[in-house]
Amino acid sequence: MKPKNLVLIAVAVVCGLAAAFLTARLTAGGGKREPAVDMVEVPVAAKDIPIGTKLPQKELEIFFVKKNFPKDAVPPSAVLNMEDLADKRTMRPIRQNETVSTGDVNAKGFIDPPDGMVLMTTPISLDQSASGFALPGYKVMVIATKKSQKKNLEIVFPLFIDALILAVDTNPTAPAAGGQQGQQGSGQQSGATAAGFQNVSMISLAVTPQQSILLAMAARSEVSLRLGLPPQDEQKKQVVIDGYRHLVPTQEEIFNIMADRWPDEEKHSEPVKVETVKVKVPAEAIARDTRLTQELLDKKFKAIDYPKDLLPDSVATEDKDLLDQYAAAELVPGLMVPRPHLSKAEPKKPEVLPANPEKPHELVLAGAKAGQNDEAASPKGDTDTTAADPKPKEYVFVAITTPQGKRYQKFEVTPKGNKYVGDVTEDDYQATQEGRDGKPAR
Repeated sequence: MKPKNLVLIAVAVVCGLAAAFLTARLTAGGGKREPAVDMVEVPVAAKDIPIGTKLPQKELEIFFVKKNFPKDAVPPSAVLNMEDLADKRTMRPIRQNETVSTGDVNAKGFIDPPDGMVLMTTPISLDQSASGFALPGYKVMVIATKKSQKKNLEIVFPLFIDALILAVDTNPTAPAAGGQQGQQGSGQQSGATAAGFQNVSMISLAVTPQQSILLAMAARSEVSLRLGLPPQDEQKKQVVIDGYRHLVPTQEEIFNIMADRWPDEEKHSEPVKVETVKVKVPAEAIARDTRLTQELLDKKFKAIDYPKDLLPDSVATEDKDLLDQYAAAELVPGLMVPRPHLSKAEPKKPEVLPANPEKPHELVLAGAKAGQNDEAASPKGDTDTTAADPKPKEYVFVAITTPQGKRYQKFEVTPKGNKYVGDVTEDDYQATQEGRDGKPAR
């Protein structure tokens, strides 16, 4: 073979090998695989877990299951180890398939206010709670709005300027089609919780005892509350707080706002002093027909203070009204003496019928006294000596005003004056005045 042909064959072999090598390289480069995605195992809620639920270590598998997520998609605050959830309580409702943040659970318990403070819970809506971004651990401003009925205007003022949120009752849901917020179908769980809304209904704040009273008054006075979320950096937050500090009313001013009291209103004047007079009343019972001498007034009467404007005109009040009068009825201790119970005339002594001289122990009959003969007057005669039916007793009822209230007394009407019978109830007195129970009013 000629040398020229050998050279050509060698060149062709070299070119073929070069082409094969390049083809292999191109083929290997086109089939290169993507690097594997780094996955992590994260605990998620196996079911809906209410707020305040305790998570015992032995029951963690009832509440949580582990699922794989891309490492880059896991929130930095998510709990990665299920053991970190043991013996803690949930600080908010956790929905099925949600991851758990470190701020969603608390090892010390659901309620853990700082020293010297108490937990107070108040209703609040989504728009009042900084769109749901006010979460446990944040410090917020509480802005109050109170409508004045007297002035027909609304007063807005800072109630608290640095209140710590301890718990928030939220319900994260995803928006339904058409932009309307709706409920998820049964057995389905939205994967877009982060893009949903927080339905805030209650919020719990750490407040001082004085602030707890103000918060309770706000609830009773129909005060609307809104939360303002300042920067959580202490230095930046302090600038905001200083700007609001001079706007916070004093506790007394807040009480006046909630009570709808205004500085231009007249202050309540001091109580009017009641003018009293001295009134003479019996210190003990005074019998009927007793003459009221000065000595008796000094020993058996006493003076009491009685409001002048309430003093009836029908009572005797001074010694001059009582002196040398006769008691026409029994005078009751401690009660003022009505003028009708007094008489200037000396009471008549009871008439005693003369005895029959022939029969010393026998009284003269009424018929004999009238001039009838002895036979007609004698019980043995034909004259009917049956006594007439006794006249029914009559009573009067009197209402008397005393410093202790009204008292009602009953008196029997007799030919010699009214005789005190005793006290009666108001109902009995009214019955006689209105003629109830068939009794005529007297």
